[in-house]
Amino acid sequence: MKKIMFLGGAMVLLCSNSYASDLYWKNQYVSVGGLYGFGETKQHIKTDNELTDIDTVIKLSKDKYDEFGLNIGYGANFYTNVRAELSFSYKYLHADSKGRDAYVDSEFDWKRNNFYQMMANMYYDFATGTGFTPYVGLGFGLGYTDFKLNVRSDAAQSLDIKFSELGFMYNIMAGVSYAVTDNWMIDLKYRFVGMPDDISHEIARTATTETDVELDYQPFHEFILSLRYKF
Repeated sequence: MKKIMFLGGAMVLLCSNSYASDLYWKNQYVSVGGLYGFGETKQHIKTDNELTDIDTVIKLSKDKYDEFGLNIGYGANFYTNVRAELSFSYKYLHADSKGRDAYVDSEFDWKRNNFYQMMANMYYDFATGTGFTPYVGLGFGLGYTDFKLNVRSDAAQSLDIKFSELGFMYNIMAGVSYAVTDNWMIDLKYRFVGMPDDISHEIARTATTETDVELDYQPFHEFILSLRYKF
């Protein structure tokens, strides 16, 4: 039994060393670029009654917004055409909101809507033998929302809301880079950003009910134009 365990361990070690010999960290780079995106949010007021276990939802609005920001990254190739990257994005979301449903008129006045995003990304570069390199990528990370808004509606009167939340996010990406020189590249990328969690803020509570304003962020669609320096 000990011999089998020893042989198995030796084989794993040899395979690991063999694989590690193929790994390398080259073509390290930094990138900085501008970001534009768009998406939408859905806002509603939700009252949860603990006695009846029945939720009452009043739809406030469904808003489209534009986002502008900055994206920076650091990465390197670690195996053949595969590269890893850490990226940070700051985004400002702009939305003007007015909503109506069967029961309520509402208006959201966005005072502040900042978004911060830290992601760990993996890319696969398709070698073309030219200056152009298409690629696809996938990433996971965290997003932090910091917003301030005023809600005016028949249901909520006038409320000033400040709220921030940290949540899980994911990226699906596709793009193309062009090598201007051996060290400098221009990079154009599309990024689909998913946010699974809603953002909510409590506005009222009684012994049996809780009322929240909830924002449901739909996926972001983003375009990033970057300058990449390889060293």
